[in-house]
Amino acid sequence: MQRTLTPENTLEFLRRFDQFNDGVLRKIEVSFPEATPQVVRFWLEGCDYATGNDAWVLVRLDVLGVTDFRLACSRKYGAVTYCMGISFGWFDGQVAVDVSDSGDTPQSLAQLQASSNYFAVGSRIEWSIVQE
Repeated sequence: MQRTLTPENTLEFLRRFDQFNDGVLRKIEVSFPEATPQVVRFWLEGCDYATGNDAWVLVRLDVLGVTDFRLACSRKYGAVTYCMGISFGWFDGQVAVDVSDSGDTPQSLAQLQASSNYFAVGSRIEWSIVQE
């Protein structure tokens, strides 16, 4: 079941998955469909504290209506294992996700663009737990 992140439920989402501290970025996908705006998908593995047994799950974040993104790929930036977690920002009707493990919540879109190597900005973000 896809759920939409909002400014009101983002903190609950981050608490549920402990901001993906000690989690792993497993996969990134960028889609350029002809009829709809582009989509960036992130697959993050982390602990789901809502299960009662702290089970590890795979969560898919879909950034829809993407207007900007950066996905660095080099020897310096490889697979990401999180120590400080991910963050979200809400800027002028858009939502941004920073999955670069900076630990800081960006205060502006310009700050995010200047400091992050893995981010996407769009009109909304939906998430779901992926059944493997």
